[in-house]
Formats: sequence, C-alpha cells, structure tokens
Amino acid sequence: MSPAEYFLGRWRKSQASCGDSPAVAEDGTIIADRENPLSFRELLTTVPVLMATGSYASFAVLEISFRTMFPVYLATPVEMGGLGLDPPVMGIILAAVGISTTVFQLLLFSPLYNRLGGKNLFLMAVSSFFPIASLFPIASGVGQMHGLNNFVWLLLGFQILLFSFANFSLSKSSHSLLCSSNGSCLPCRRRIRVC
Repeated sequence: MSPAEYFLGRWRKSQASCGDSPAVAEDGTIIADRENPLSFRELLTTVPVLMATGSYASFAVLEISFRTMFPVYLATPVEMGGLGLDPPVMGIILAAVGISTTVFQLLLFSPLYNRLGGKNLFLMAVSSFFPIASLFPIASGVGQMHGLNNFVWLLLGFQILLFSFANFSLSKSSHSLLCSSNGSCLPCRRRIRVC
C-alpha cells in the first residue's frame, strides 16, 4: 500500500480485497473475522515496514555517494588519487553508466528476479557496493604506477558494470520486501496474490 492509497481512502477497498468473505453465524448475522485496520502510526512502526524503508534508505545513501563521488574521482589528477580524465571522456563514461544501467534493467533484471527472488537479488545488488568502493583505490594505484593503461580501463568498466547491477535494488516493487515467504502481506496480515 502506498501513502497515496492510504491518504486517498483506498485503504478500506484494498483491505476488503485482501481478506476472504466474512463468516455467517447460525442466526444469520455476519461475523467480521478481520481485525481493525492498522493505524498509520502502527503501520509505520511495524518491523517489515521499518526493514523496507531502512533498506531503501541505505541503498539511497550508497547510490547517491557513488553518483556524486564518481565524477570527482574521474576528474581528480592521478597524483591526488583520481584518474585525471578530460571532461569529454568523463561524459562518455557517465553516458556508459546510464546506458549500461538501462540495458541491464531491460535484459537481465527479470530473469535474475525470477531465478533468485526479490530479497536475494536485493542483498546481492547492495553487497556489490563493497567491490565498487574497493575498485576506487585499486584503479587509482594502478594508474599511478603504470599510467592509464588497459588494465585501468578494464577496472573502470568492471566498476560501471557492478554499479549497473547494483541498481537492481531499486527495481520491482518494494512490496516484495514486505511479503513473507508464505505469500501473506505483513502490514495488512492478509493473503495476497502479488507475492
């Protein structure tokens, strides 16, 4: 459930579709087998929601850090720990980041999601930031010792591919993080078909 659905009053409609039909007692009265919907405060403090927002926030910090540091790293002189590239070359590299991310999303995300599942793919994608961060000093060290040779460009290309893979963390709905393995939606505690 998105905040827009909650605030626009669609919460009750989605709650009605989440559960089964109500039970009927012997005297014909309808017994509501559903508990009251969670309040907005209770919804925001449930463990699955906190895990999903914390996961997204941690990924956002890592992704923003890379996107802001990468152009600075490319422009910094080799003596100071960067690669010392010219602005046109930096533009080509940053365009390659965008193109590779798009191609990865279009061609590889769906098969990987179907094979690994949402949680495993998310964990693998976020954990790819460790080698991404370690490639900064490695490529810089190789560049300082041997200049900008083919190995430096190979390391830079590998870093771009890893970052494109890391963007799989933002794909698919975040709803998969809120769903348990048995297919029940944890915030509304109802069985749903999306998971």
